[in-house]
Amino acid sequence: MNDNSSIELIKNGLRFTTLSLVQVCVFVILYDAIIDTYICYVGPMNRLFGFGQQFDNGTLLLCILAGLNSGAQILSERLWIRLALPAIGAVTWIFYWGNIADDVPNRFLAISFLGMVSFLCGVLLAPNEKLAAVYLK
Repeated sequence: MNDNSSIELIKNGLRFTTLSLVQVCVFVILYDAIIDTYICYVGPMNRLFGFGQQFDNGTLLLCILAGLNSGAQILSERLWIRLALPAIGAVTWIFYWGNIADDVPNRFLAISFLGMVSFLCGVLLAPNEKLAAVYLK
């Protein structure tokens, strides 16, 4: 392994980690802000049986989906893959939260929307020099 390939591997690893972390942090920070705003202006939220456990597992799912999205954004040069994987992740995220849609539709919409925003941040912030060169021509 030469020095250039190992440096490129380290760069891609740092890009992958940073992009995944940004996606998860966007969701967590915005969700916390929405919950605090709702509690201040409306009042306490409905308690759902098992929501805490589902939220913990949902956070793990979000980390996995963010990692897959980051991998696609960094490693793939094909535009359709870079756009299809976040869409598949968003659909998976929405279906995961589908069981609370009839009980608390506002929370379902907030969680679904924030998941899609976090995947969109992954698409918008992904560094890819080859695609940037095509767009800058």
